[in-house]
Amino acid sequence: MLKEAGYSCLINITRGSRKKYADEFAAKDFEWLPGRADNQQVEVKQITDPEDPDSVLVLCRSAQRRLKEAAMISTAEQRFLTDLGRLQARIAKGKLKRVTIIERAIGALLKKHPKVARYYQLTHESGPLRVERHDGALDAALELCGDYVLKTDHRLDAAELWCLYMTLLRAEEGFSSLKIMCLNGHRGHGPESRWSESQKSKNREFRADLRPWTLRRFSISANRQAVAFIMREGIGSSGWRRGEAP
Repeated sequence: MLKEAGYSCLINITRGSRKKYADEFAAKDFEWLPGRADNQQVEVKQITDPEDPDSVLVLCRSAQRRLKEAAMISTAEQRFLTDLGRLQARIAKGKLKRVTIIERAIGALLKKHPKVARYYQLTHESGPLRVERHDGALDAALELCGDYVLKTDHRLDAAELWCLYMTLLRAEEGFSSLKIMCLNGHRGHGPESRWSESQKSKNREFRADLRPWTLRRFSISANRQAVAFIMREGIGSSGWRRGEAP
């Protein structure tokens, strides 16, 4: 859709892409990004998008992100198992007897823990609740932790595209900080912005008056090079029309 509208973009398409490019992620032809600490290592490689020859994909593997995501899955699984144990105990003690109620409780449990529920199969016909863990699927998911995919139509090498994406994220975080500052009525160190009563109401409408002092504060805190690149090239992680300011 961005391409058809004439937009240039650099976006993260990790959702649904890890399994699709699992073989590429398993390959050994990644390059290390230089100058990073051992616990913050990132590997990247660039491939042509098989579904869009005009675009390229940057496959990224982050050691720090891998540990974080694996820990999140482990924590989610522990919470799931805790709630599962409680449900099994209720069934074993006869507190839940009717099949329809038990099935409803199972459905509620799976809905509460979607991150790990896909790796378990719960069945109940009579007697105790039977639990089957899909070890292979869970191991495969853990193996892909820390992997993510970037897509762009820009022709730079993988390391440059990764650095550009991280820079754009920092720039967007700067703009988000300005928005939050305005929504919360934060006055910073410069002159007060003009606030209407509606802005302080529940709808929190974003109509802040960004005065020059605010823009100066942003230019100091954000990456100036990224802002200059954004304004010059018309590229954003969400995409906007080439040649236009975001």
